[in-house]
Amino acid sequence: MFFTFSPIEALIIFVAALVLLGGLAMLSMRRRSEILQNILTPEEPNLATEFFKKRPLIEETQNDIPPPEPNDSEETIGGWGTPATEDQTL
Repeated sequence: MFFTFSPIEALIIFVAALVLLGGLAMLSMRRRSEILQNILTPEEPNLATEFFKKRPLIEETQNDIPPPEPNDSEETIGGWGTPATEDQTL
């Protein structure tokens, strides 16, 4: 006794087999992705420990720099900071 399939039945079986194999492939790829993610992803740091960790104190070096001395040798016109020349004197 031979199995005889009409072309539409053969097409339905072929499509069902493709869907089955495609689904199994997708499940295996998803599982592989989860396994690789667990292996390759580093552990998350403890945020509470990182946040409250003491940092080294920054020494203030700005107090050692003396304030700039005013330059009284140049006259300014109108307080704009441009040096006065002989032509510009009032």
